Amino acid sequence: MGTNGSRAVVVAGLVAGLVGAGAAAGVAAGVYAVLGRRTDPAWLRTNHAGRAVTLYAGPAAVLGGAAGIAAAPGPVRERAAGVLAVLVAGGCGAYDDLVGAEDPRRGFRAHLGALRGGGDQRGVRGGDGGLGGGGRGTSAVATSRLSIHP
Repeated sequence: MGTNGSRAVVVAGLVAGLVGAGAAAGVAAGVYAVLGRRTDPAWLRTNHAGRAVTLYAGPAAVLGGAAGIAAAPGPVRERAAGVLAVLVAGGCGAYDDLVGAEDPRRGFRAHLGALRGGGDQRGVRGGDGGLGGGGRGTSAVATSRLSIHP
């Protein structure tokens, strides 16, 4: 394959990457716009500066990321595993935001600190729940011999 063939491969890869990025940005913006119309107090917090902020950027970023991975080039199995990983992590984050709203020890750093100290972490440590179960599920999708058709 000559120089023209190599350029065509590079251009095709760039275009495919831009399609994935465009899908991610478009879905994230759309989800955030729709959720931003809601006024559910469970999704509102006061930040360190005392201002009210919304937590809707999290679900928007998760769904945008999943859409970007799904639209990106590559083997279907690897994209499916990536989508599953993003959705599981996002689900754990939403659970933490909503169920742990009153707990002052919040955020991923607090979870790691509690794990280090032996504290219970609502599914992060659990063998079949939370991030551990999601990791096993993602691995199963990525390495399964089952047929996945686009």
